[in-house]
Amino acid sequence: MIELHDIRKIYQLGDEEVHALDGVTLTIQDHEFVAIIGASGSGKSTLMNIIGCLDTADEGTYMIDGQEVSDLSERQQSILRNRKIGFIFQQFNLLPKLTAYENVELPLIYQGVSAHERKERVLEALTKVDLAHRVHHRPNQLSGGQQQRVAVARALVTRPSLILADEPTGNLDSHSTKDIMNLLQDLHKQGNTLVLITHDNEIAAQAPRRVRLFDGRIISDSAADTPDSMQNSVSPGNNPDSGQDSDSSSDNHSHLSDQDSTASANPLSERTTASENQSAEQPQASPRSRGHESSEDRNGGDTQ
Repeated sequence: MIELHDIRKIYQLGDEEVHALDGVTLTIQDHEFVAIIGASGSGKSTLMNIIGCLDTADEGTYMIDGQEVSDLSERQQSILRNRKIGFIFQQFNLLPKLTAYENVELPLIYQGVSAHERKERVLEALTKVDLAHRVHHRPNQLSGGQQQRVAVARALVTRPSLILADEPTGNLDSHSTKDIMNLLQDLHKQGNTLVLITHDNEIAAQAPRRVRLFDGRIISDSAADTPDSMQNSVSPGNNPDSGQDSDSSSDNHSHLSDQDSTASANPLSERTTASENQSAEQPQASPRSRGHESSEDRNGGDTQ
């Protein structure tokens, strides 16, 4: 279970303080499928990076499965990412010289999993995304939708308890988008906890619960008003400002340790690379705390 209380993240832009997150309180239960929606600059990717232990809050508390994240060392946070969290990104972040099999296998190599078990788990993950027949193909031999399926398999292969998907359909055509969203729905039905970050109302509407951010604050949470619409029993965001989510069904709208599985495509496993890819949501300015590599439109490397 994810519990965030009064999370704040502030960046200094010249003489101005930019409040990327301004008092976010949110609870996500095990096995939920939650879409966090907002425009560029709303704070949604900053929030995802804090949930994924890629960044730290300036104020507030964050607990995952009862563990206070701020109590963990950087290495311990890397291990947590390795074992509990799977990442799916808009840019796929596959290593171009590796086959689909090798891209999916890499996180297990960093975990020290035996070759025999790696083979079983890689083939299992690729089968789940219907790519068992493409195991020896490199990224440039795959369509965009197939590359994203490889990225999903890479996120699944470590058997994480939480999957974070940051704009996973942003670079896909409508057909591939539908396929990826159907896959995410299937993963949810299988018991996975999913947090989907998106700016797209139509994509967000496919999640049982929608949390909308604006200027670093939660302005609506569908769980606060329609708990019976959830497929699982959930706790509302506990945000006093939460109202009914405007995304109703009628709206057609990542320094990690060497053993971190997020090093599977190296760029995002090194905070230096991710910091090169900041966007409007996280201004290129010195933050109050470490871990400012997150961005609203991160093109950094793979974390799983």
